[in-house]
Amino acid sequence: MFQLIKRSDLVSQAGDISCPGGMLHPSIDKIISLFLTTGLFPSLHKGLSKLACCEDKQSIDLVRLFLSNALREAWEEIGLNPLAVSFLGALPTYSLILMTRTIFPLVCLTTKPYEFRLSPEVDKVLEIPLSTFFDGSRYAQLEIETSFHHHMSRNQFPCIVLNDDQEEQDILWGATFYIIMNFLRIISDDSLPVPSSTDKIKRVLSDTYISGNNRQKDKA
Repeated sequence: MFQLIKRSDLVSQAGDISCPGGMLHPSIDKIISLFLTTGLFPSLHKGLSKLACCEDKQSIDLVRLFLSNALREAWEEIGLNPLAVSFLGALPTYSLILMTRTIFPLVCLTTKPYEFRLSPEVDKVLEIPLSTFFDGSRYAQLEIETSFHHHMSRNQFPCIVLNDDQEEQDILWGATFYIIMNFLRIISDDSLPVPSSTDKIKRVLSDTYISGNNRQKDKA
């Protein structure tokens, strides 16, 4: 089960489905990372200690720093208790297309159910079963139309269509889609299904998509 968030209208990339996370705060996250080497977080320390056999100290320090950032952001956004998290490992970095930003993805396992406490940055939490990604009919093509700085462009991206109990449709695409698919290829020995759906979805991103206060419009 993947626990992802839908970004609220108060932040940039509003309406997008993403993993909990955010910008690195070096001083704060550095202090937090020092606690990960202690016995206060045994499940996290155990995962980090496994890196020692195959990674140099600089790489381990970077993983610990970004793990601290991820834990802090998950606590702020959805109330995830870091004591209830086991660290599994790091994935390859991913660079965004629409902005000069690189994502450092990490994989963690929540060891027990917990009650979500959402910040104003989060509209809702989506719990997506693993089986969703192995259902070829869930896939579609998303056509993105952008008008940044009065320059129109169109691009197509693979996506997964998510429907909740209230028949609300959400679209998983972009960086989060690629990061999850990369993770699944690693753990499934590249046995993901060939998409069987021919559905196409169109979406317009406004000039404020990156800066915030965005409104996205879907076309039939």
